[in-house]
Amino acid sequence: MGIDPHKAWELFTIDPPDFLAMFALVITAVAIFVWWYRGHLVKERIATNEQRVALAREEQAAVTKQIEVLKPQLEEARSQLAKATKALVEKEKSKSAVVSNAIAQLKEAQSNSTLASTTVGMLSEANNALGATLTRSDTPLVLKESAKSKQKD
Repeated sequence: MGIDPHKAWELFTIDPPDFLAMFALVITAVAIFVWWYRGHLVKERIATNEQRVALAREEQAAVTKQIEVLKPQLEEARSQLAKATKALVEKEKSKSAVVSNAIAQLKEAQSNSTLASTTVGMLSEANNALGATLTRSDTPLVLKESAKSKQKD
């Protein structure tokens, strides 16, 4: 009652044009399915990448805004520090060693101000680099989930 697979295969391969047509039909169906599935996956990746780019642009705008707020404050602090240093240097000539110690501390504060300025500059460069990566399609971007968790914090 069973079908002999060898005999069935032999009957199927007896007529080569039918065999080749069936084989071509199966290969074509598989190729069409694979092509469609690849297109479906690419659409999902494009949508995900567009969301990542939008999120990265929002983050870049926030960092740019913070930099713009910090720059005037830093310049004002530097000018006040320079004025105070100059005033203390003038007073040092007539004061004792206690004033010399205060001037040394003030110079250290000026050094810290320079460090803060350098940090803001590095932050600005990092922001510019982020902006540059937004224009390149081959650079991986920040995951949406991690950025959302940062926004919640």
